[in-house]
Amino acid sequence: MQFQNFTEIFQKYKSQWIAFTDDNQIIVTAATLEELVTKANQKGYDDFVTFLVPDINNEFVL
Repeated sequence: MQFQNFTEIFQKYKSQWIAFTDDNQIIVTAATLEELVTKANQKGYDDFVTFLVPDINNEFVL
């Protein structure tokens, strides 16, 4: 697995859900997980990775 720098993604999509392929290509973004899945399915994607981008200006626990 190759290292992927997600800094720009974190800044651009903070507090948003993103769906991306196995090779880290962003498919769609949305405010909710339900909306994200709907958008991805409408684009013909059934198999994708989801991630909620944290707002790095707020505290969060992993």
